Amino acid sequence: MEIQNSSDEVGSKPRHVEIKPWVLYLGTLLQSAGAAMLWPITTLYMHNTLHESLTIAGFVLMAVSGAMMVGGYLGGYLFDRWNPFKALIIAIVVATATLGAITLFHQWPLFAILMLVIGLADGVLYTLLSSYASTIQSIDSRRVFNMNYMFMNVGVVIGTVGVGLLYDYGVTWVFGSAFVLYLIFLILAYFKFKVVGLAKQAAKAAAKADRSNFKTPKLVYALLGLTFSIYFGYVLWESVVATHMTDLGLSIQDYSSLWTINGVVLIIGQSILNKYAERIKFKTSVIGGGILFALSFLFLITAQTYVAFLGAFMILTVGEMLAAPQIPAWIAKISDPNAQGHAQGQVMMVTSFGRALGPLFGGFMIDAAGYKSLFATVFGVMVLFVAISWVSSLRYRIGK
Repeated sequence: MEIQNSSDEVGSKPRHVEIKPWVLYLGTLLQSAGAAMLWPITTLYMHNTLHESLTIAGFVLMAVSGAMMVGGYLGGYLFDRWNPFKALIIAIVVATATLGAITLFHQWPLFAILMLVIGLADGVLYTLLSSYASTIQSIDSRRVFNMNYMFMNVGVVIGTVGVGLLYDYGVTWVFGSAFVLYLIFLILAYFKFKVVGLAKQAAKAAAKADRSNFKTPKLVYALLGLTFSIYFGYVLWESVVATHMTDLGLSIQDYSSLWTINGVVLIIGQSILNKYAERIKFKTSVIGGGILFALSFLFLITAQTYVAFLGAFMILTVGEMLAAPQIPAWIAKISDPNAQGHAQGQVMMVTSFGRALGPLFGGFMIDAAGYKSLFATVFGVMVLFVAISWVSSLRYRIGK
């Protein structure tokens, strides 16, 4: 059982309580590694093994993203209005039990139904973990969210490497390994995520939020829009860019190597960046990262060779390091301090919405106008939201 401070009152003001940072990071790593064993093979498994069309696979992924949106809202509501620990345990139990079922029964259409349940549970988990991160005050929030994002990427690398090693032996091994990772996460959560006084602290905060006249800054909505545009574009790297590269004569191995390099660069880069996180203003990190995200799509328009694709992806990777972990940290800083679950739930919802809409829009644009038009459109959308966020930040000086 972990407590950052005693929950006993000093005078009339109870001390702030929070989770131990290392517990949060380890939980994030386990959840991320388990999830990363599922998503890379979902489309491949449905199409190649279950013999469903790519259109059906696309709709399933979109539905899963929709379930994650619902889970994101639910996670934020439960964190603010109920009990963070109980909500976390229930979500992990649901995800773990569903993974156990999918390990044994992965035929169509049960596979798709179980993936929807996992998507809902993961949406809750992502929001709860970010909400737990937002309670940490003993460390600068920039450092907390940066470290949490780094451990998430370590988990992604572990999960994707595991898929590569186990997939040839059958999907049962892949799903079973994800089940084991979530089971370990459940054990960790049961013994280490119960922060004495946090539920009471959250309940008091929710009561204050109900009475508060706090007006959400327009900057929050601008940052949510920027988050949407980032993941709207990011998911295209996970989907249509693979087809684009193979159409140009490059191999799947070339495409896969981009993600391996991305993971390594993120882990090393964020380890270095974390040392200076407190010195970098939110605005500098987020706006700069957003610009780099957009520029990667500008370079994609003319990319024809592996080196060109690698260069574009490295630009995006640096942008990801700067922007992705700091947007939720900035939103936490400027949102109602008594409704942090709601704030992080909004981040999760727009992230899932971007990831759901991206492949659908990408397929439409490619059929109608081609890859170059798609990449140019995404560049324009991202620049628009970067500009809106920058202008909004000029009017808001707190939490820079």
